[in-house]
Amino acid sequence: MFLQCAHLTAGITRHFNITAPGIPVKSFLASCMSNLSSDLITKQSASGQMELTDDRCRKSTDSVDAPPSKKLKSGNACDDDPLNHRKKKVAMLLVYSGKGYLGMQRNQGFKTIESDLLDALVKAGVVRPDHIEQPGVKMAFQRAARTDKGVSAAGQVVSLKMLLGSSISETVQSINNNLPEQIRVLGIKRTTKGFDSKNTCDSRTYSYITPSFAFAPVETIVTEDYRITDSVRLRVGELLCLFTGTHNFHNFTSGKKPNDPSAKRYIMHFTIGEPFVKNGIEFVKLTVRGQSFMLHQIRKMIGITIAIMRGMTGVESIERSWASEKTDVPRAPGVGLILNRLHYDAYNKKFGNDGMHEKIDWDEYQEQIDTFVENFIYPTIYDTEKNDKSMLTWLATLPLHHYNVVQNSSVLSTPLAMAHSLANPPASQQRIVSDSETVLANPLASQQQIVSDSETVLANPQASRQQIVSDSEAVQRTMTDSVELTASAATDQTATSVDTCDVAHKVSATTTTASDSQTNSIATVQNDNTDS
Repeated sequence: MFLQCAHLTAGITRHFNITAPGIPVKSFLASCMSNLSSDLITKQSASGQMELTDDRCRKSTDSVDAPPSKKLKSGNACDDDPLNHRKKKVAMLLVYSGKGYLGMQRNQGFKTIESDLLDALVKAGVVRPDHIEQPGVKMAFQRAARTDKGVSAAGQVVSLKMLLGSSISETVQSINNNLPEQIRVLGIKRTTKGFDSKNTCDSRTYSYITPSFAFAPVETIVTEDYRITDSVRLRVGELLCLFTGTHNFHNFTSGKKPNDPSAKRYIMHFTIGEPFVKNGIEFVKLTVRGQSFMLHQIRKMIGITIAIMRGMTGVESIERSWASEKTDVPRAPGVGLILNRLHYDAYNKKFGNDGMHEKIDWDEYQEQIDTFVENFIYPTIYDTEKNDKSMLTWLATLPLHHYNVVQNSSVLSTPLAMAHSLANPPASQQRIVSDSETVLANPLASQQQIVSDSETVLANPQASRQQIVSDSEAVQRTMTDSVELTASAATDQTATSVDTCDVAHKVSATTTTASDSQTNSIATVQNDNTDS
């Protein structure tokens, strides 16, 4: 630059022949160019500095030669929602009581755990309102397990992208302020971007709390005063151990074909704990850990175990259920089922000690978990059994099952419907509809009748069993005579009895079956990793 200024000065002097006494033209022009050069250097240096303000995307307005900024994909970053810039992938621990909820997964128009949680996240300002319309796409939302209607959780985990404030504890508190007290967020932990609460999970642990009289021998009169013996508990433990390992559980869920690879599930352990007394009733806790579970799988494993202990069928029914034929397996009530813990051992081993991520381990919240379970989950189970006698009435339905291969499972949806339909299809269907109308007219009296019938069966189980065997023989004779059932009529009639009322027959198991059948048709949930 200075060389160019010198040539410019010489040219001006020669061209204009400028002379001035005492003021050399070259010195004058050189001084002017030097000052101009200094000003340019000063301005160039200033133009490269970023203003230290909250507007991170604007350079100094004093810049002279600043290049134009790159155009962002979504326009000016200063005008974007700040949630777009600060969302982080996290794992969130939930505990909840499933009472009054139609399961975990969101189902439009129905009360679910997920619906309440997403609404609370919006109100807390950690996710955008429009993102909860497609949570899986917009915020990478994923639940680790879809618990069924009435099932509680003491260790549910969801993964999502959300805004994290300056304090995680404050964020947790803000979310809980917008949740009902039977749903609590205990903790939030930063994870890798690829973390998925369902697919990253190695295994799941569930517990099932039931009155000990569920395992009473068939000759025992079942009452709330029953106390389990060590020999009975040992026998229950032996039966539960039969489920460990890898087996084909297509008969322990719905909608699975025996040749479906996903029907094979791996069970790590299945145990029974020490008995304890609550509200005058003795309870026991069953604990099962498996790689994953299907819809109704746990409840059916417990149901067939109880049926064997009650003398309704033999141990061979378990082996038979793993074969390719469709068999009749009873399903225990859902009220005692609890999702206890989700295990992320492989993830923790790979990322837990890398210095950037936390282990997905909730031991630090165990005291809060125990307090919530004692206040919200266990009382629901104890009170339901004491007041509604859910297990007691369900036990009375066990003689209605035949525990053998089902001949026409698409038409005969319930044991009672099967027995009635095979003996006299038209009359039995009319009776079912009539019973449903009676229940709707006087539900309280019907419920009292159900309890009364259940107590009668339990008081004399051998006689009830003989009557059922006699009826079964009559049904078998009818089957050998090739009684043709009209599939469409039977299905329509049965659907009427199931969907019209929770108690289509005068037995409480039909109450459970009808309610769960309606739930399944409404929720349209998938089987995989849906635990109930």
